[in-house]
Amino acid sequence: MDGGGATAFMLAVTPPRRQTNNKRVAMECSASSSEEENVAESNFKAKDMGMRVQKKIFGKMATKGIAKVFIDDTAGKALDCLYRMGKEYSGNKKDAERHMKYLIKTVVKVGVLYRNEQLNDDEHRAADAFRTKFRTACMTAISFHDVDYSFDRQHLARLLADCGALMQAIVRHHLTAKSLERAALVFRYFGGEDFLESAYRKENRAQLSVLIACLNKMMDDGVL
Repeated sequence: MDGGGATAFMLAVTPPRRQTNNKRVAMECSASSSEEENVAESNFKAKDMGMRVQKKIFGKMATKGIAKVFIDDTAGKALDCLYRMGKEYSGNKKDAERHMKYLIKTVVKVGVLYRNEQLNDDEHRAADAFRTKFRTACMTAISFHDVDYSFDRQHLARLLADCGALMQAIVRHHLTAKSLERAALVFRYFGGEDFLESAYRKENRAQLSVLIACLNKMMDDGVL
C-alpha cells in the first residue's frame, strides 16, 4: 500500500517530500522540551518520543501553509474549495476555519503516523478499506455533479460516514480522545447531509465544479 492509501483523509495526502521552515520547527521543538524532560528514564524510547514530538510540532503548525508539505497542489486547491463551501454553508468564517483546522491537523497527524511506520497490520487493512470506500465516495460525488437530478445526499452521507468509521479504526490507538473527536467531527461536518445539500446547490456550482475537477485529477494520477 502506498503513502496516499494510508493518508488519503478527505483529500489525497502524500508523504512529506519537502522540509518545513527550520526556524519555525526549532521554535516548536523548544516548546516541546518540557514534555521530553517529563518522560521517565525507565520508560524512555527514542522512537516513541520522536513520534510524540512530531505529532505535537505538526499539530501546532496546522495551517494551510504547513499542510502543503503533506498535500500536493491539486489536493490543496480542493481543500481551499472545501473551506469556501464551508464558509458559504455556515455563514461563519470562524466556524469554517475551525473545521478546516481540525481537518488539517488530522491529515498531518495521520501523515506522521504513516511516515514513521506506526500502523499495525489491522490498521493497514483499515487504511486499505478506507481508500476503497473513499474512492467510491469520490466517484459518487463526481457522478452526482455530472448527471443532472441524480444527487442523493443520504447515499453520499452514508459513504462518508463509513469512511469516518474506518478512519477511527486507523488512528484509534495513536491519537488522544480530543484528536479522535475532532477527526470524527470533520466527517460529521463535511459529510453531513445539510452540508452536502448546500454544496450541490446551484449557487455553489462553481466551487463544486473546481472540487470535482480536483478529484478527477487525483483519481487520474492514481492518488485516490
